Amino acid sequence: MKKEKFSDKELLEFAIYHDIVDKNSRIPGVKSNGYPDFDFFRNCSKIKKKDIESVLNNWFENSMLNWWEGLGKRISILCSGGVDSSALVATINNLNIEYDLIHTLYLNHDNNDINKLKFLISQIPSKVSIFSIGENEYLHGLKSLVKSNSLQNTYGPTLMYSLNSFENESGNNIITGSGPDELFYGMEKYSFKYFNSLDELNIIKALKLIDNAYNKDSYLSVLNPLGLELFQSIKEDRLLLYKNISEINNSIFEAQRILAYLTVTTQHMKMFDDICSINKASHYAPFIDPELIRICFSSSIHDLIELSMGNENVEIGKKHLKKFLSKYLPLSHVESRKIGFHAPTTRFMYSSYFEKYYSSLSNKKIPSFIDRDKLNKILKIRFLPENRMKIIDYFLFSLFQIIEHVQE
Repeated sequence: MKKEKFSDKELLEFAIYHDIVDKNSRIPGVKSNGYPDFDFFRNCSKIKKKDIESVLNNWFENSMLNWWEGLGKRISILCSGGVDSSALVATINNLNIEYDLIHTLYLNHDNNDINKLKFLISQIPSKVSIFSIGENEYLHGLKSLVKSNSLQNTYGPTLMYSLNSFENESGNNIITGSGPDELFYGMEKYSFKYFNSLDELNIIKALKLIDNAYNKDSYLSVLNPLGLELFQSIKEDRLLLYKNISEINNSIFEAQRILAYLTVTTQHMKMFDDICSINKASHYAPFIDPELIRICFSSSIHDLIELSMGNENVEIGKKHLKKFLSKYLPLSHVESRKIGFHAPTTRFMYSSYFEKYYSSLSNKKIPSFIDRDKLNKILKIRFLPENRMKIIDYFLFSLFQIIEHVQE
């Protein structure tokens, strides 16, 4: 994988948003600069409500099944046990194609991934490689990413460690279920009730509110004048992104879905693409298919969700995929809630390694846009015994990466 040097602006944008708009991967409807392809979205002609179920089911029954047959051998599916990965396992199993599963499991974590996985393989017996991730494994993955000059979100270290440890020959095909969350719902960080509350707001202002600026306040507290100037430029770029989206659709329900696709989906795809490439594997995502993308963006989000489940439940999306999956697996599995791939990053960031790392920060080179004194002050406060673990500390996670990327 060719290494690239990140600019100060890119480092700060990543630190705040966990993605860099013009570093996104090329997927249907997204230009190389990360902004929407107007021609693609304008060619997404509206599908009538009465036809959506049959159109989607046809894709699941035919296009998805046909996709597997042209892939070749050495197939490994990244499988959490949720709806998306279960659909991948169910369809490939039907075709008598050899495959195995990769599952990542966080130690001392209360997510129910492993129970979902156990039930899935009780119904569809499959070979599984399970990687248990504690703070040492997570740190190994994070350091490997830095060494490979790869900026990634909080799941990146887990994936990097797992593929580093995966005993398989180079050229393996890694399959992920990327796509459905954003395509069939949108910004899963928010409930549909929240989108309703923004319905009367100017669409650009509404998108600004829901664009995930994870670490904005933390970084604003440590930026120097150069950093504030860079932050203003980043805000202008994001504003242009919102304006582009508003020209495609000015309904918050549809616009937020496009925003999710342009930021969350593209970031996930780039993460999988980059980390697989580093580990001499190829990444494929069956749901990121031009035909399916067009179908989804030709459909109203209200025809893709199940509002009867309640507008505060973010899992109301994917009703058509769930209906398809219910042909293969019991409804108890299809409908049960799953929390997967969410790393306990805060706990890892307060390990002894990171406490020592940040306590010696004065001896390290830091980005030119950060005020060292302000940073040292906020870090001392963060590591006071009474303040540990009080917030989700993506700040410490991103800070480690951007510091390491400016090391000489």
